[in-house]
Amino acid sequence: MKISLLPNKSREYEKAETKAEESLRVIAQLTAVDGAVLLTENADVLAFGAKIKPVNVDYKPTEAIVSEPFETSQEELKELFHLGGTRHQSAAQFVYDQKEAFAIVASQDGKLSIIYWDFDSKNVRVIQHAEYIFA
Repeated sequence: MKISLLPNKSREYEKAETKAEESLRVIAQLTAVDGAVLLTENADVLAFGAKIKPVNVDYKPTEAIVSEPFETSQEELKELFHLGGTRHQSAAQFVYDQKEAFAIVASQDGKLSIIYWDFDSKNVRVIQHAEYIFA
Protein backbone atom coordinates (compact mmCIF):
# COMPACT_ATOMS: atom_id res chain seq x y z
CA MET A 1 0.00 0.00 0.00
CA LYS A 2 1.33 3.41 -0.97
CA ILE A 3 0.88 6.25 1.50
CA SER A 4 1.00 9.75 0.09
CA LEU A 5 1.95 12.82 2.06
CA LEU A 6 0.46 15.02 -0.66
CA PRO A 7 -3.23 14.15 -1.21
CA ASN A 8 -3.56 16.12 -4.49
CA LYS A 9 -0.35 15.28 -6.30
CA SER A 10 0.17 16.48 -9.85
CA ARG A 11 0.53 13.99 -12.66
CA GLU A 12 4.18 15.06 -13.12
CA TYR A 13 4.87 14.49 -9.44
CA GLU A 14 3.34 10.99 -9.61
CA LYS A 15 5.48 10.15 -12.67
CA ALA A 16 8.63 11.37 -10.90
CA GLU A 17 7.70 9.41 -7.77
CA THR A 18 7.13 6.22 -9.79
CA LYS A 19 10.46 6.70 -11.60
CA ALA A 20 12.26 7.24 -8.27
CA GLU A 21 10.70 4.07 -6.82
CA GLU A 22 11.77 2.06 -9.89
CA SER A 23 15.31 3.43 -9.59
CA LEU A 24 15.47 2.51 -5.92
CA ARG A 25 14.32 -1.04 -6.71
CA VAL A 26 17.13 -1.39 -9.27
CA ILE A 27 19.67 0.01 -6.80
CA ALA A 28 18.38 -2.39 -4.15
CA GLN A 29 18.99 -5.31 -6.53
CA LEU A 30 22.56 -4.12 -7.05
CA THR A 31 23.17 -4.45 -3.32
CA ALA A 32 22.79 -8.22 -3.65
CA VAL A 33 26.24 -8.22 -5.25
CA ASP A 34 29.09 -8.43 -2.77
CA GLY A 35 30.80 -5.07 -2.42
CA ALA A 36 29.76 -1.45 -2.26
CA VAL A 37 27.27 0.43 -4.41
CA LEU A 38 28.55 3.95 -5.12
CA LEU A 39 25.98 6.64 -5.90
CA THR A 40 26.04 10.34 -6.66
CA GLU A 41 23.87 12.70 -4.64
CA ASN A 42 21.28 12.32 -7.44
CA ALA A 43 21.25 8.52 -6.96
CA ASP A 44 23.09 7.90 -10.23
CA VAL A 45 24.97 4.60 -9.90
CA LEU A 46 28.71 5.05 -10.33
CA ALA A 47 29.71 1.48 -9.49
CA PHE A 48 28.51 -1.64 -7.75
CA GLY A 49 30.38 -4.61 -6.36
CA ALA A 50 33.16 -2.14 -5.62
CA LYS A 51 35.95 -2.76 -3.18
CA ILE A 52 36.95 0.52 -1.58
CA LYS A 53 40.57 0.92 -0.58
CA PRO A 54 41.36 3.27 2.28
CA VAL A 55 43.00 6.59 1.47
CA ASN A 56 44.62 6.88 4.87
CA VAL A 57 46.21 3.48 5.46
CA ASP A 58 47.98 4.76 8.58
CA TYR A 59 44.74 5.40 10.44
CA LYS A 60 41.75 3.17 10.91
CA PRO A 61 38.90 4.51 13.01
CA THR A 62 38.34 2.23 15.97
CA GLU A 63 35.45 4.02 17.68
CA ALA A 64 32.23 5.71 16.66
CA ILE A 65 29.50 7.69 18.36
CA VAL A 66 26.44 5.47 18.13
CA SER A 67 22.75 6.29 18.48
CA GLU A 68 19.37 4.99 17.33
CA PRO A 69 16.46 6.92 15.79
CA PHE A 70 14.29 6.74 18.90
CA GLU A 71 13.46 9.49 21.38
CA THR A 72 14.91 7.52 24.28
CA SER A 73 18.14 6.69 22.45
CA GLN A 74 21.31 7.73 24.23
CA GLU A 75 24.54 8.35 22.33
CA GLU A 76 27.47 6.22 23.33
CA LEU A 77 31.01 5.73 22.18
CA LYS A 78 31.49 2.17 20.92
CA GLU A 79 34.34 0.28 19.37
CA LEU A 80 33.62 -0.38 15.70
CA PHE A 81 34.03 -4.13 15.95
CA HIS A 82 30.90 -4.16 18.18
CA LEU A 83 28.83 -2.64 15.36
CA GLY A 84 29.39 -5.27 12.72
CA GLY A 85 31.93 -6.84 10.46
CA THR A 86 33.69 -5.86 7.27
CA ARG A 87 30.83 -3.78 5.86
CA HIS A 88 30.74 -1.51 8.90
CA GLN A 89 34.52 -1.31 9.15
CA SER A 90 34.89 -0.43 5.45
CA ALA A 91 32.07 2.11 5.56
CA ALA A 92 33.54 3.79 8.65
CA GLN A 93 36.95 3.97 6.95
CA PHE A 94 35.39 5.43 3.80
CA VAL A 95 33.49 8.06 5.77
CA TYR A 96 36.61 8.89 7.76
CA ASP A 97 38.64 9.32 4.57
CA GLN A 98 36.04 11.26 2.59
CA LYS A 99 34.43 13.30 5.41
CA GLU A 100 31.60 14.66 3.23
CA ALA A 101 30.30 11.25 2.21
CA PHE A 102 27.98 8.97 4.11
CA ALA A 103 27.36 5.26 3.97
CA ILE A 104 24.28 3.13 4.41
CA VAL A 105 25.14 -0.39 5.50
CA ALA A 106 22.46 -3.03 4.96
CA SER A 107 22.76 -6.23 6.94
CA GLN A 108 21.34 -9.49 5.64
CA ASP A 109 18.71 -9.40 8.38
CA GLY A 110 17.31 -6.11 7.02
CA LYS A 111 18.88 -3.78 9.56
CA LEU A 112 20.31 -0.51 8.29
CA SER A 113 23.10 1.62 9.70
CA ILE A 114 23.80 5.15 8.50
CA ILE A 115 27.43 6.13 8.96
CA TYR A 116 28.68 9.69 8.53
CA TRP A 117 31.38 12.09 9.67
CA ASP A 118 30.45 14.54 12.42
CA PHE A 119 32.46 17.71 11.90
CA ASP A 120 31.66 19.03 15.39
CA SER A 121 32.93 16.01 17.31
CA LYS A 122 35.49 15.09 14.62
CA ASN A 123 34.37 11.50 14.83
CA VAL A 124 32.49 8.87 12.86
CA ARG A 125 28.81 8.66 13.83
CA VAL A 126 26.52 5.69 13.36
CA ILE A 127 22.74 5.57 13.46
CA GLN A 128 21.80 1.96 14.09
CA HIS A 129 18.36 0.57 13.23
CA ALA A 130 17.94 3.29 10.60
CA GLU A 131 15.32 1.12 8.90
CA TYR A 132 12.85 2.65 11.36
CA ILE A 133 13.48 6.11 9.88
CA PHE A 134 11.91 4.92 6.63
CA ALA A 135 9.01 2.97 8.13
